Amino acid sequence: MPEYGRVVFTGASGTKYTLSAFGMDQRFNVVGAVYVITHRTEKTRGGNVQHNVVFVGQTADLSSRKDGMRRTICFEDHNANCICVLTENNQDKRLAIGADLLKAFNPPCNKVSG
Repeated sequence: MPEYGRVVFTGASGTKYTLSAFGMDQRFNVVGAVYVITHRTEKTRGGNVQHNVVFVGQTADLSSRKDGMRRTICFEDHNANCICVLTENNQDKRLAIGADLLKAFNPPCNKVSG
């Protein structure tokens, strides 16, 4: 599946992060990443795209991301249809970016355990 484009999310610190957006069924290589699950909508006028953040996560291996059944149900309940990815192999950096985005968005599916 092709990339939808780039999305900029601003963390609670004010830092801007540019992520690549894909459909939820996108397959990934083994790579460390921060990822943001969103409900992506395209506005008919002006061609703008809006992303409502549903979940923020990080993983050392994006190819085998495991969100768990309860989170998957939460994603469905919030009409999640997009995964936005920022590759980062350094675990400390991933954790810091993830925490910054979590603080900014307080996504509903992060409150659900696996």
